[in-house]
Amino acid sequence: GNITQQRPRLEWTAVPGAVKYEVWIKNATTGLNPFHKGEATGTFYQFPMDLGVGKMDVWVRAVTGSGAALPWSKLHRFTVITAPTLAPLDSRQTTARPVFSWNNLYGASSWDIWVSNLTAGGTQAVRTTSAVASWSPGTDLPMARYRIWVRALGAGGFAGAWSAAKDFYVASSPSPVTPLLPTFSKRPSFDWTDVAGATSYGIYLQNTGTGAVVTNVSGLSTSTWTPQVDLPDGSYAWWSIADSNTAGFRGSWSVRTEFYVGGRTTITAPGATVTSTTPLLQWLAVDGAVRYELWVNGDVEGAKLIHQTSLITNSFQVTAPLGRGRTYRMWVRAVSSSGQTSPWSNVRDFTVAHADGALTDETGGGLPPVSIPGVIPDALLSDRPWRMRQDQPSGNAEASAMPLAEAAVGTHSETPAEVADSWHRQTDATAMSDSDALMGVFAAVSGANWLDNLLHASASCTDLVENAYQT
Repeated sequence: GNITQQRPRLEWTAVPGAVKYEVWIKNATTGLNPFHKGEATGTFYQFPMDLGVGKMDVWVRAVTGSGAALPWSKLHRFTVITAPTLAPLDSRQTTARPVFSWNNLYGASSWDIWVSNLTAGGTQAVRTTSAVASWSPGTDLPMARYRIWVRALGAGGFAGAWSAAKDFYVASSPSPVTPLLPTFSKRPSFDWTDVAGATSYGIYLQNTGTGAVVTNVSGLSTSTWTPQVDLPDGSYAWWSIADSNTAGFRGSWSVRTEFYVGGRTTITAPGATVTSTTPLLQWLAVDGAVRYELWVNGDVEGAKLIHQTSLITNSFQVTAPLGRGRTYRMWVRAVSSSGQTSPWSNVRDFTVAHADGALTDETGGGLPPVSIPGVIPDALLSDRPWRMRQDQPSGNAEASAMPLAEAAVGTHSETPAEVADSWHRQTDATAMSDSDALMGVFAAVSGANWLDNLLHASASCTDLVENAYQT
């Protein structure tokens, strides 16, 4: 007969003179023979392992005290039809292709899967097989309520018992298509993917700079929406959602998508530290941009080192090696076909690490880590970065944006031109205030071998020179 236990108990009648019994089992479904052998001193045998599923042929024989084995019993056949157990499943599935799994059973060569659409009155939505103990639909399941079962299949047409049912419903979310990037368009078209089973859509748009909700529209018949008035320049976040009147519930909100009206880009590379002295500089492409302007300062408060005004791609490969142990600052902005210039990106500082991975040279001593043209040869410079004043960026915390409880913080820093101008003003003022002292130092070290004298005097003049040429 059929049984569902994985470790059943076999019983038989006693044989006079028997001191033990031998048990022989063949798996008739897989053909494995013997599948299992065991011994018992009584008239029963408890299987020590799971049998899996399939048809089992069993024989038992007695062994006497003299060691003589008596003939085998007649064949006894039973079938193990144990049902698999579906793994825990969230009743609300936010994907149209959920992943289902269940426990494996020895003897199963494949699995029979049945999915009914309860929203459509229980009609069969899927009937398929899987060679492994998991499955995901190959096409999107429409928004609806469903019920799933699974059972084991084996050789020779064997079919096990159906698992207990699992109910779930598909409340999938759209995927944003556009806008995904900064744009110069003040009325960008918002597009997202269609959701199977949706009868309408909604969109939520927020100005993350002010926290104001620009729109919260539902009942859209298509997966697109365009604002009827110009959007002010600034940063925004948007979400879309699908609704199903047939299923009687809303789907799930799409992921939060941010973009900037006015073309302001975001630097994506390099990170805070790079090992290459010729790093690749990258930023987000801007919709409507025909070129980009890149500005890189030689140190955080240093003079302009790189200034490219006609880049047509959103990256720039540095070719002249940068100094190791130094920190650089970069900005990017975009220019549209009409000549509109975006705001500068947020600043990105990055440090070129030493070959051993250290960010600074901590050996100390030596000459000041700045070049004074005509006075200290570049070859004598320390490889340490300048002592730097960190800019304090201004900005405001952006409001938490519904429908997701998230917050983004926008930060703004000085423009590259402002930083360079500020650095020159500070350096000029400092140099003028200390000019008399410096002239005294230069006079003290002048002579036929001024460089040797300067090296001997460096310990005493280091602080003075750093005060004059560093912040």
